[in-house]
Amino acid sequence: TQTFFSCRISEIQDVYCLAEDGQTCFDTKVVQAATEKERDQLLLLVLRTGSRLYMIEETAASRDNFLECLRILCIYAQAATGAPPQKKATCGV
Repeated sequence: TQTFFSCRISEIQDVYCLAEDGQTCFDTKVVQAATEKERDQLLLLVLRTGSRLYMIEETAASRDNFLECLRILCIYAQAATGAPPQKKATCGV
């Protein structure tokens, strides 16, 4: 089953990677439901509205590529909209 989601890049407040950022920001149920391999590729996108989107990339390399591209796009989107750059948010989990 595929789920489709769309939002403006400028709506993304932060991106977390379980492998890099640890479990603090991630819902425990999501982490427990993921296999060991999936945990290494698990990402969390937090929108400015507070909405959260969890996703699993196919490989660690594609995860890293996605993160780098998304970070670059977010910087450009914030510059284009005049929004101030966001510091890494503290997770309220």
